[in-house]
Amino acid sequence: LADFKKKSTEEVVGILEKKVSATIERYQAIFDKKYLFKSLLGDSQRALHRFADQLNWVSDNFDKADNWSKQQRDSISWACRCVGTVEFSTKDEPLVKRFRKVTKDLTSIANGGYLDWIVL
Repeated sequence: LADFKKKSTEEVVGILEKKVSATIERYQAIFDKKYLFKSLLGDSQRALHRFADQLNWVSDNFDKADNWSKQQRDSISWACRCVGTVEFSTKDEPLVKRFRKVTKDLTSIANGGYLDWIVL
């Protein structure tokens, strides 16, 4: 996580806040397709909701970020980076066509344990 090297805690938290905000905005796209989301298996729905709730918790608790360990901050960054690698749409395929693949990838990330330190 090169962007965190030699930065103050305040700078790191500022970077994280931007990453989390962008990730939440991007992630919201799957929930906006309610009719497709409802067709997912219950386990996937729960994992995706849990991950969204964890991201929202992070966003709501940046005022306490000074108390987060480096490992916790790094895990948030990695979670955001992983979501950022998912192709929600391409030139030829909008999200509606890629929905199953996207949600499969996001479910895998959600179940990856990045934010398991956040117990809601």
